[in-house]
Amino acid sequence: HFDLRFAPTQYDDVEHDIRHALRGELPVYQGHLRVAHMQSSGQAAWAEPAKLLATWANLFKLQIKYTQAEYDKIRETDHQALLADMLGRVAGLP
Repeated sequence: HFDLRFAPTQYDDVEHDIRHALRGELPVYQGHLRVAHMQSSGQAAWAEPAKLLATWANLFKLQIKYTQAEYDKIRETDHQALLADMLGRVAGLP
């Protein structure tokens, strides 16, 4: 589920992935999948001060929600998954 405290910006997606990564569930990104977003954020938010402030507030909430140790844990888990994938691919080479 998505944490509504980060809506309507894209940070609800990011926070969702961070939560799962902390449980060892790495997100899988599909580069060919198109997603229509209901709310404009990012560059589109600059046109409206209220949207811009909401975007900045959500980013701040995301930055302080997790500790450095939690981010380090995610980084290590990601590194181990990448290494295992790479070694598996190399082992399959002729």
